[in-house]
Amino acid sequence: MTESEYATDAMFKSPAALARLYPALVQQGIQHFGSTDVLRFLGHKTRANGRVHGNHQGEVLSRRKRRPEGLRLKHQANGSYRYQLTRQGRQIVTALLAARQADVEKLMAMVA
Repeated sequence: MTESEYATDAMFKSPAALARLYPALVQQGIQHFGSTDVLRFLGHKTRANGRVHGNHQGEVLSRRKRRPEGLRLKHQANGSYRYQLTRQGRQIVTALLAARQADVEKLMAMVA
């Protein structure tokens, strides 16, 4: 196994309730989450002062994209990513994909 995924769903009573809130959530995520936040979300160590460790190598990317399912926000670093999208107008899906081999090996050791 080379990757693992964890996902959560948040359901809304109506598509209208989600439609009012979701664009603001995506905008907040793209404007206010910096590289240190993204690294922390993805399980990387960060300094207490909010800075990235000096030995970190790789890019940290944040993207907002309109897809057929709706608006998607994606944060990515070193092969791992976290994304948020709407599904069927009533649901927010948040998924974390960890594609780092060390993480997968730890996961496999825990379930063995």
